[in-house]
Amino acid sequence: MALPRLILPLALAAVAGCAEVPEHLLGDQADGIVALYPADGAAGIPPGQPPFLEMGWAVDDGAPVEARLIPDGGAAVELTCGPSEDRARRVCAPPAALTPDTTYTLQAELLEGGTGPVSTRFTTATPQGASFEVGTGLRVELLGGEHTPVALLNLLFDGSPILMVSRALHPPIGLPTGERSWVWGPGVALPPGADGTHAIETGVGFPFAAHAAVDADGTITGEAAHAFLQVEVADIWHQVRIDDVTFEGTLSTGEDGVPACTLMLAAVLPRISIERLGERAGDEVASILESQLVLDVDTDGDGNNDAAFLLLSSTSAPATIQAP
Repeated sequence: MALPRLILPLALAAVAGCAEVPEHLLGDQADGIVALYPADGAAGIPPGQPPFLEMGWAVDDGAPVEARLIPDGGAAVELTCGPSEDRARRVCAPPAALTPDTTYTLQAELLEGGTGPVSTRFTTATPQGASFEVGTGLRVELLGGEHTPVALLNLLFDGSPILMVSRALHPPIGLPTGERSWVWGPGVALPPGADGTHAIETGVGFPFAAHAAVDADGTITGEAAHAFLQVEVADIWHQVRIDDVTFEGTLSTGEDGVPACTLMLAAVLPRISIERLGERAGDEVASILESQLVLDVDTDGDGNNDAAFLLLSSTSAPATIQAP
């Protein structure tokens, strides 16, 4: 069987006006809302992409939820959040498609139990970068316990380009410094004859967002409470959540003035995301994950491991990026 294309979106672009990284929300075992999609700071979200809520396993299927979208400068729009095929996900359909080039606040609250309202801010606008790169590859360095077949899992990433967009990293401006909000999105190689040109996956946007800092030497560090890996199976994109994300890398400019980046990203892959990955990827990958992946993280302190530590690496190379 053909393995799906799994992309860690590593496009980097500072987004003005994004909120700081929120505190870590509840764990999957909790009675409450665990995470919101789009995540805080996400950009370029397709207008037809409905938001969704990730619920703790302790939440009853029929537990009432209130959710709304508030466009900057506009009136709140109430959302209808219904069950989906995913037992821990409520899809919140707006009455109409989102408006292009608009920043929204997504608010949600579990009316019975939970810990009160939670919110994120995201935009449908595509972030503009001053320079561009494409990752030459993405590699799983570690996943769970020592017996996990990392070599087989790396087949998921084979041949998947990673679009990288870095605002303010452009000669003669030099390397960006200070704290900023970064968004990442997957890229796709255009057909042969396009002279190595790549384009942003417009049907996905930049859903992977993180708070980051780059110092004057080009060292980048960042973190996010939650982020979403993008998994493409049978031409359909799926979002797989990772938690407690941290990353570190080095940005530099070569003799030709073209920026380059190396990056290591660490995160926790919760059990529900492991199940989703198996379901989306098909029987072959599901069998590998079920039989050989060793959980090695206890997220709720009950003495039982319920997640897997994930370590990813990426390098980059210059490329021509088609404007969105």
